[in-house]
Amino acid sequence: SDGGGMVVIPAGTFLCGPLQMGSKTVLHLCEGATLKMKAIDTFPTDANGYHQMSSPFITGKSNASDIVIEGESRTTSVIDGQGAPWWDEVEAAKTAGKSTTRSAMIRFWQGSRYLFRSFCIQNTPNTNITIGRSGKGGNATVHGITVKNPSSSATDPSHNTDGFPIWTQYVNIYDCEIDT
Repeated sequence: SDGGGMVVIPAGTFLCGPLQMGSKTVLHLCEGATLKMKAIDTFPTDANGYHQMSSPFITGKSNASDIVIEGESRTTSVIDGQGAPWWDEVEAAKTAGKSTTRSAMIRFWQGSRYLFRSFCIQNTPNTNITIGRSGKGGNATVHGITVKNPSSSATDPSHNTDGFPIWTQYVNIYDCEIDT
């Protein structure tokens, strides 16, 4: 909502579609909580039969500010993108000379004042946490985050799963473990 508040994800595994957060909102993942993006086959397909993820899994409403995404543990408070089928489609599209559309797991490109702390983000279809666009969406802190995706040279490689693409100013990133 635009009025703010806190959404608490308790211990357990929860399947979810895309989320838009309003200003002054906290998304809190308890220890042992896993928030999983819905499966690839629930997304629409294009004319070539490839699934399309046109917006981020978690993003802010227009100009939303003062947003926190936090967990209680950088190992057991998890946001999972179920990326393997997306990576397979990237390979299939590349082989066919085509392309697919996958968005970031978490992206905030408008507004300001974001805090991301103490959770694990893994198996993302594309980039993990992307902040800003064309200099907008600044003033963010990222700390105590673990990012886990297979490398591009793995047996089942991930594709373009960059840790923290930054497209703006005033972003502080520290004490993070990034393995992509």
